[in-house]
Amino acid sequence: MLFVLIYYLACSLLLTIYPIYIYPFGTSTNLFSAIPILKIIGISFPFRIFFLLRTKQKIIDSIKAKPITKMNLAIYNIVDFFIWTLIGISIHFMLENEFNEFLRYKLLLGCFSFGIFGSILTYLINQKSVINSMIESNVTALSINVNKGSFHFRILRLQLITTLTVSCVIVMMILFNIMQAAQMNIPITTEMHLNFLKEISFGIFALVFMAIVTAKLFADNTRLILNKKLSVMDEIVQGRLDKLLPVLSDDELGIMAMRINEMIKGLREKDLCRMRFGMYMTPEISELILKDGINPEGELVEATILFCDLRGYSGFAEKKSPHEVVKFLNNYFTKMEEAVKGNGGIILQFIGDEIEAVFGVPKGLKEHPEKAVRCALEMRRRLSELNKTREEQGEDLVYHGIGIHTGKVLAGNIGSPTRKSYVMVGDTVNLAARLQELNKEYGSDIIISEDCKNRLKDTYQFRDLGEVKVKGRESPVKIYAIL
Repeated sequence: MLFVLIYYLACSLLLTIYPIYIYPFGTSTNLFSAIPILKIIGISFPFRIFFLLRTKQKIIDSIKAKPITKMNLAIYNIVDFFIWTLIGISIHFMLENEFNEFLRYKLLLGCFSFGIFGSILTYLINQKSVINSMIESNVTALSINVNKGSFHFRILRLQLITTLTVSCVIVMMILFNIMQAAQMNIPITTEMHLNFLKEISFGIFALVFMAIVTAKLFADNTRLILNKKLSVMDEIVQGRLDKLLPVLSDDELGIMAMRINEMIKGLREKDLCRMRFGMYMTPEISELILKDGINPEGELVEATILFCDLRGYSGFAEKKSPHEVVKFLNNYFTKMEEAVKGNGGIILQFIGDEIEAVFGVPKGLKEHPEKAVRCALEMRRRLSELNKTREEQGEDLVYHGIGIHTGKVLAGNIGSPTRKSYVMVGDTVNLAARLQELNKEYGSDIIISEDCKNRLKDTYQFRDLGEVKVKGRESPVKIYAIL
């Protein structure tokens, strides 16, 4: 708004200066001779303010997506042209006694050119306001049309309007000077030539300056749009997809913005799928599957497997309704999963009331046996907190058993061509599951194998359970309970 008012006042100043200091056929040093011009301009000033505020409100309404009639912003932009043209016509017919005919025609010509450049400047300023408002509100499209046509055509149109305006005004000024000199039989002296040159230089300076300001505003708006595109693309690279580009035209820049917005929406949908996919499968595995990073033949790696199973679950489920059972299991699994993830492990699957977790696969993890043991102790602590709450609520206490073993596993996809699961296969997995079951026999809650114990660096309190022969293995296994 301020820029438009400055332009309005600057043009008013040029109109008042011209008849006093620039007009080649007798300037006047009487400053009061410009008062009639200022009166006419002053009368039109409130109308310009009204339309300026009206345009601003129209932009705000469009950004807020109010149900307004679809219109073209250019209708409000040509207000400047009509106001300045009316000012020029008023000066021409109302100031016949103050100024001669040719001076009044030149003032009308100046008002006409001010109206053309004023409309262009208002258009570009409104366009910038729309762009900034859309960026702040993250709005992609409006109920108004800001630009139409191809980008190169808009540049050519702007150049054509400014060039023709400057050229026509200068030619008309020269023509009026020739006609007035011929009508009044004024000899063309050296002084008169200098006066002509001063007038033409004044006109060229004023109009070229306006053309430069117009070109700069156009360039600033284009740069603002391009910078926003680059900013959004940088955010896309960083994985932030909350911003969209304003679509202000149906030219190349507008089409580019629409395509980028479509890409952002597609990436959002992909992220949503990944997020929902991660609810049924851990993010590490889901990302590995989406990136096709799983060896179809499997990968033989060393890892630590942890099994955790609730005790007395069948009796508990029998006493409770299905909804109560699901609510309890969700709460229990949430706390146990936090312990697993907090120690760098991932949950492979929930099997009824049992948890299967792995440490060291698919992403490498240093000291994975240590992490698995710390996880088991954390699970013990969280179960104790859960039981305190249940005891306060008058509920039965719950218990679980944990088995941990470290060794080689084959990590890969298992299943049919149409349905697969990412699993760990091998003796290590089977032994960890068997160790979990042995807790019932030894009255413990955490049992680890000797292979896992030998890889631990921290000091823990153990109870040596000796060697046991587990189902499915010929050789006995030395096991320990963690106190």
